[in-house]
Amino acid sequence: MNLYPAEVERVLLDHADVEDAVVIGVRDHEMGEKVCALVVPAPGAAVDVAALTDFCVRRLSRLKAPRHIHLLAELPRITMGKANRRKIREEFEPIVLAAMEAQEAPTHV
Repeated sequence: MNLYPAEVERVLLDHADVEDAVVIGVRDHEMGEKVCALVVPAPGAAVDVAALTDFCVRRLSRLKAPRHIHLLAELPRITMGKANRRKIREEFEPIVLAAMEAQEAPTHV
C-alpha cells in the first residue's frame, strides 16, 4: 500500500493539541515499514497519545494511522524552515523502534 506522509501529517495538524508533526516510516519485518509520527504539542497543550491515535484512526484507515507517536519539543529543520526528514529518520528511528519493541514485548508474570 502506498502511503503519503503529507496525508497523515494533515490529519495530525487538524488536532487542536498539535502544533507541528512529521511522519516517517520505520522498518518492520512484517509490513516493510510502520507509520510513526513525531509530534510537537501546541503551547500549553497536553497531548494524549491514545486520543490522538484514535483521532487519526477515525479520519484515516487503521493501516495509515501512526502505530507510534513520539512527542518532541521541536522538530529539526533545514535552513529553509522545512522539517529535516533525513536527520529526523537517522536520529529518531532507533528511539521509535526501541519504544515499539517495548510496547509489543510480551509481559511475563
